[in-house]
Amino acid sequence: RTAMNVTGVSARDLCRGDELVAPGTNRMRSRLVVEVRVFPDAAELKCPATIQFHSATTACSARITGVRQLAAGEKVVAIIDTQQPIVATFAQQFLLRCPYPVGSFGGGRILAPIDASVRRRGLIDFGERLVGADAVQRLRAWTVQLGELPIDPIMLELHLGIPGEDLDEVTAQAIDSGEILMPIPQTLVSASAITRTGDYIQKVLTEQAEETEDAWAAEESIVQRVRSTASAAVAHWVIERLIEQKKLVRVNKMIAVASDENRLSKKQKARMNEILQLFDGVRTPPTLKEIADQTQTRMDTVASLVRFATQQRVLIDLGAGFLISSQTFSELCRELQELFE
Repeated sequence: RTAMNVTGVSARDLCRGDELVAPGTNRMRSRLVVEVRVFPDAAELKCPATIQFHSATTACSARITGVRQLAAGEKVVAIIDTQQPIVATFAQQFLLRCPYPVGSFGGGRILAPIDASVRRRGLIDFGERLVGADAVQRLRAWTVQLGELPIDPIMLELHLGIPGEDLDEVTAQAIDSGEILMPIPQTLVSASAITRTGDYIQKVLTEQAEETEDAWAAEESIVQRVRSTASAAVAHWVIERLIEQKKLVRVNKMIAVASDENRLSKKQKARMNEILQLFDGVRTPPTLKEIADQTQTRMDTVASLVRFATQQRVLIDLGAGFLISSQTFSELCRELQELFE
């Protein structure tokens, strides 16, 4: 037993189950993936069921799901949702009791404290991958489950049981497996999440081209649309990868699914980007002659590239020699609509 004199806090602010931790080292969780061992003499318990959860000095009501029933002597992976968020770490032990009739029926250890926002689908399979797994296998399982896993040494030690001194070696071995990658600094991403994000980006662009006959979309708007699938940094990395694989093409800040109609040579692409920069956010765009003078390009080359840009709806031809970027045109339409309203 240890007595501590904690200043700056009232006894009324403390209660049984509270834990003293360093700032930023623990995150409270209310969803736990666990391995449960049912006592040999326990009565069968049908699930979902409301139970009493005990771990360290914490005691709270909880709900156990993920299995149909708990039979005597059984060892299973289950999901426990606690009534209140608790401090929980990898391999932390717990005891389970029935509220009525009162009595302990099993115990076990925590496999993974999970944020309640994480979807429940696949959590049992995730837990089964963690049972008996070594550090490398746990890191791979977590990355595949979440899609993206930031390399936070404290979190990885508390939630995955990977000591800080072993982290570099464990991470290197996990990447060597080919199941996960590190496309951006300090973030592991599963290969399946990268494939899923790439497929979704191509699907969004293809559907837009079919529905609106406009193959091009602002890269940032696509990144925002895939935020439920990938972070912005990973989405940008996937787009770059698809461009390298010649599955997407980029002109200035616009992207499209690659096709015979929207491919440019390297030299043409460089010149096109130079021309389109003159239209970026500009509400008094230049004439063809001004473009030729500013880029030091022949008029026929400028006319050809501008014609390509209008065919791809990157630029809009307003007639009488007036051209404007499609993004700026949309902004002007929105502002005029607001003024008319």
